[in-house]
Amino acid sequence: ETDDISTRDYFFGITLLSIALVLSCFMGIYQELTYKKYGSNWREGLFYTHCLGLPLFLVFYSDICDQVQILNSSPVMSLTKVLPDAIRKTVLADLVLSLFNVFRIRTAWLYLFFNVLTQYVCISGVHRLNSRVTALTLNLVLNIRKFTSLCISVLYFDNDLTLGMAVGGVLVFVGTFLYSLGSAKEADKGSSELIDREREKTTKLE
Repeated sequence: ETDDISTRDYFFGITLLSIALVLSCFMGIYQELTYKKYGSNWREGLFYTHCLGLPLFLVFYSDICDQVQILNSSPVMSLTKVLPDAIRKTVLADLVLSLFNVFRIRTAWLYLFFNVLTQYVCISGVHRLNSRVTALTLNLVLNIRKFTSLCISVLYFDNDLTLGMAVGGVLVFVGTFLYSLGSAKEADKGSSELIDREREKTTKLE
């Protein structure tokens, strides 16, 4: 019975992930059409995408409160441990260390801050890229990012690499590489046609 439950949960999670991927593709296409119609103001899209979703977190209010308690119960650390060794060896090292010794923060909150900061940089780059390229190109770039994360996870954190993960990663890399070659040829063709038209106009004027 336990195996049946775990299998059912597994396929339920796969189904949810598949639906989320399809919906994210449609959202990328919709954003592309929106940028073409109203202008590529990616900052506005970034704001409304996150602001309108904030009320949905009220559904998980109790879970968020539990997580906050867990964060508050983490060990306290001094901010001096965050400073790199290069600053510790400077002339102002004593002054900087004395100032940072005043501030102490829960370890989990510090990790959460850096996580939010890196996520902001990442999602800002995604929205900025979406305002300049097509939805297909954006999805391929995001897949390459996931492929890079997979490589880091395997090489740096020594996680297991299954056959399915390896085949999927290779397919993503090869597909993106072939798409980039095709896009480069189309771009060169368009540039050549534009140059030929300009030459024809110049010849007619002469």
